[in-house]
This record gives sequence, structure tokens and C-alpha cells, in this order.
Amino acid sequence: MQSTPLSTRLVAHGPARVVAPGVIGAQRPLATATKSTSPPPSTTTFPASFVPFKSTAPELIPESLGPPIRPRDLLKLACQRSSPLVCPNQRLIEELAVIWHFRRIAGEPGVVMDRHDLAFQKAISSIKALPTKILNEADAAGLPYVGPKIGTLVAEWIETGKIEQARTFLPSRGPDHHRKLQLTFRLFRLAGVSSEELRQDDRLRACILFQTLHSVGPLRARELYDERGCRSLDDVYAVMPETQLEVDHWEELTTSIPRTEVAEIAQTIARELEQISPGCELTVCGGYRRGKPSSGDVDLVFTHRTNPGAITLAQLNRLVDSLLKSGLITGELPGGTHAAGSRLWQKYLVFRLPSEDGAPKRLRRRVDVVFAREQSGRSVSLARFPERLLTSDGPPAPAAFENYATAVLGWTGSLSFERSLRDRAKQLKMKFDSSALKDPTAGARLLDVDPAGGERALFEKFKLDWIEPEFRNADI
Repeated sequence: MQSTPLSTRLVAHGPARVVAPGVIGAQRPLATATKSTSPPPSTTTFPASFVPFKSTAPELIPESLGPPIRPRDLLKLACQRSSPLVCPNQRLIEELAVIWHFRRIAGEPGVVMDRHDLAFQKAISSIKALPTKILNEADAAGLPYVGPKIGTLVAEWIETGKIEQARTFLPSRGPDHHRKLQLTFRLFRLAGVSSEELRQDDRLRACILFQTLHSVGPLRARELYDERGCRSLDDVYAVMPETQLEVDHWEELTTSIPRTEVAEIAQTIARELEQISPGCELTVCGGYRRGKPSSGDVDLVFTHRTNPGAITLAQLNRLVDSLLKSGLITGELPGGTHAAGSRLWQKYLVFRLPSEDGAPKRLRRRVDVVFAREQSGRSVSLARFPERLLTSDGPPAPAAFENYATAVLGWTGSLSFERSLRDRAKQLKMKFDSSALKDPTAGARLLDVDPAGGERALFEKFKLDWIEPEFRNADI
């Protein structure tokens, strides 16, 4: 007897819109999304190069990164401990991450991540900070957020090298079952499902695939699969025509960018801006500063050393127009310009470096260009992962980098690291984001930070030991 596919066991599909399959890269007329009572296609279409789950090569995983730490001595917040790019327990956390991805996708309607899923993510972050391999259950017992349930998974991994009976959530049946599942999972009951089965689950992999698109997060991914019946990137395009540029060039835009190319892109755009607004300084963002050998996109932030007011939307538009005329920009993604309250002018571009004569065309790359701007008479220099490529001699003028330290700190760490910084700020009765450190008890008054001290001054303000950027990789 043929076994029931895991996707059928995990979710009952809701009404679907069936769209004729297309070819990524082809130009298509806009399709109209329609509702149907017929079931969605039984198979989900994935690009050949799509790899939904991270898997680190064994030779890159270190045996040890320092002396052992007693689990109960590991500090609770990610910003209080060093987290390398690859840790001795990398294979374990990658296995746990499969389950965490499923928990997020199987969440409540309208909820990106509930407190249980957040605790699961924090447990993974704790394990990543251990400098030695977990060899027995006692090595994990007492780690922050590693309770009995996750401890059982860790023990199974130690014994078998895999997790066969991962505890995940399934919807319970009821009179309103079909309608509720049309959006996502709402009611839950426990069932044993192996992490290997989850790796093959079409729904999970499809939702991860959809999130490779710029404007799709976990909630939208669930909606696209469960409510709109999307089973491929072409289906997503039919529902969200604004994704056409990304869908057409998905293979190129999801190909990793080597560090050397990140620097080349940054220098090319910086030279172009120098012709428009001389004296600007560039900051390269992304995992680049955290030491990643390659990046998924390139984040560039510009400010002016002595006159941050010179960074304007008009100049950003002039830069984009100049790059378009030179053929370096092949398209622009939606959502740029200015978000209310962000204090940033920004553009999300599809960029391609020029090729040498006779050489093949370079790959298209996702490049986010951000201009800091002056706000209410205060200079605001927001920056992600600073790695200055254009600079003049001497320290920056404090007036031009009033918020530089908070910007640097706020955009350098991984997701869990940055969340822990906000938690730390709350512990100290402060409020932190990438634009400023504030006192919420005094009308969100800005707290002074010595600009000459940079990030180190902020670590002191948070009463934290200094952590190098390369050790702020608190996520998978």
C-alpha cells in the first residue's frame, strides 16, 4: 500500500488557484488569481538549485574553539557571549533548525513567532555559543532555554546522529477544520515526525522558497501556500506581480556573492556617488563584517563626513539615474525610498557589474543602497556592518556621526544578537534601536554616547564585555 505523503499528514490544503506552470526567466503576461474548489497541484515545483536547509561541510566544523564551559555558566543573552560563524555543534543546530523552521511555518494566524518558537530559537543560539562539542545529555542540561523537550532531542542526536522523533505540531480536527486550515495551522496536537521527513515536506520547503523573495516573510509565505494555493515561484508571481523581477532572475539573485565581489560592487557605486556628492563615506553592510565568506546581497550605507545634510533623496535619485544610464542597474525592487520613522532614504536595486570585453556577463546581484539623512537638526548616520572602503585621513567629525555607534551596533549582529541587545536595554530601563539609545521614562530622550568611543562605548553603556563583530553570529 502506498504511504500517505507527509504534506498530506501535516496540512489539509484549502481552496487553491491553479496557474499554468511557467519558466523562470521568461516574460509573462499578468495572470489573474481566481478561487477554485479543486485541490491544489499534488507536487510543488522547486528551482533545481534551491537548497532550503543549511548544511555545513564536515571539514569546516571545528572540534573545539576553547576550553569547556559549564552549561549553567553560559550567560543568558546572546549579546553576552561569543558566537562564531561555525561552531563545534554545527550539525546539531542545523538539525534543530529544520524543526524550528517548521514550527514557524506551522504558527498561529497573524503570529510570526510565538513565545515557544522564540524559546526554541534562543536554545539553538545557546548551543551555538558552546566552544566544545556536546558529548552527552549533561553537557546540554542547564543551558539557557534548553529544557527537557529540547534536551530529549539533543540526547537523541548524541545517540543516533539524527533526530527521528522530533516533536512538531499538527492541526486537530473540528467542524471548522477546513476553513481554518485555509490560512494556516490554528489548533494543535502533538505527533512524532522525524526531522528527515520535515526536510522533504513540500509545504515547509515551499514556504522557505517563497521567503527568498524580497517582500515575503513567514506570514505571507503561509498565506501564499495555504490560502492562495501557490506551489511555485510562478504561482507567487501570479498573485504578487511586483515580484516579477526577482522571479525572472531568481537563480542569479540567490547565488552567493563572494567577498571580493561585494567590495567591487561597493567601490563601483562609491565612485559613481563621488561624482554626484563629493566627500561621502561608504559603509558596507551584511554578513560581510561578521566575516562571512559570501553574502546573499550587498547592503551599502552612505553618509557625509562633515555635512550629513548633503545626503538627500534627490542625490539618491541622481545616483540611481546615473547607474541606470551606465547600465549597471537592471531593475529596482519595490519598497524603497523612505519608510515613515526610519530616518533613511533607501533603494533596493538589481545591480550587475560590467564585464571585460568578450567575457560572459556578470551575475545580477541584489544591492540595497541606504542614505542617512538629517532629522530635526540632528545628524542621523544609520549604517549596517561598517567596513569603510572610502575614507580620508583622521577620525570622522562627531557632528556627522552622532548616531553612528548605535547604527553600527544595531545592524552588525545576527537576528538573535540584535534581539538580545533590545532585551538588555529593557533590563537597564533603556530603549535601543539602530538610530539611537533612548530613555523611555523621559519622553524617549536620547542618551548621550561618546562618538569617539564607537561601538565600545555602547557596550560599556550596556555593561557588556566587548565582542568582536566576527563573534556576533548568534543564529544558524
